[in-house]
Parts: sequence; structure tokens; C-alpha cells
Amino acid sequence: MLRQKSSRGQVEARLANLPPCLIGMERAIACAFVAPARSGPLKVLAYSQDDKNQLDEGKLDLIDNQIVQTTGTIRLRASFPNARRMLWPGELTNARLFLETRHDGLTIAASAIQQGP
Repeated sequence: MLRQKSSRGQVEARLANLPPCLIGMERAIACAFVAPARSGPLKVLAYSQDDKNQLDEGKLDLIDNQIVQTTGTIRLRASFPNARRMLWPGELTNARLFLETRHDGLTIAASAIQQGP
């Protein structure tokens, strides 16, 4: 999925609609969540449950090497500095995993795309 990042034409690809993650500690938060199989150094954003407010920006720490057979996903763990203490133990949040940034990308509304012959 491509999303426009700024008016300069930066576009970021990300995995959307990941299941909520569970917060484990108050300071230097670790968050475990699942995503489709993928590897590489990645940035992770934590959002509120309503997916409207960005709570923190962290980094991917761990990619589990086992695929969850029932869902076809892998488990990932990210850590967040949590300097503003927006993340709390036991809280469910949404995690966004950024795969790459494409500069000078063109974005259009999904309704403008026509499919078929």
C-alpha cells in the first residue's frame, strides 16, 4: 500500500491493518505483533487503538523464525523509547511497519483507477 508522506512527493509503503499489539513495560517499551513474512531493517510506528494518534516511533528488534500456521504470519517485536510515556503496560495499540520510502512518487485516489479491458 502506498501513502503520500509529504508535499515533496515522498511516498511510504507500509503494511496496514496489522492486529493490535500488547505493551509489556512502561519505559523502553517492547511490543510483540504479527505481519506477513518479510525481512530487513524496519521502522515501526505505534498508534492509538482508534488508529488516529501516533504514540511513538520505534525500531524492529526481532523477527520470529516460525510462521504461525493458522494465520500465515510471523511474529515481530519492536522497541520504542516511550520518552513521552504514551505507551502503557497491558495496553493494546496498533503497529505500522514501514517497508520503504519512495521519493518523487505519484499518488492517486483509489477511485480513479479503472480495472478491466
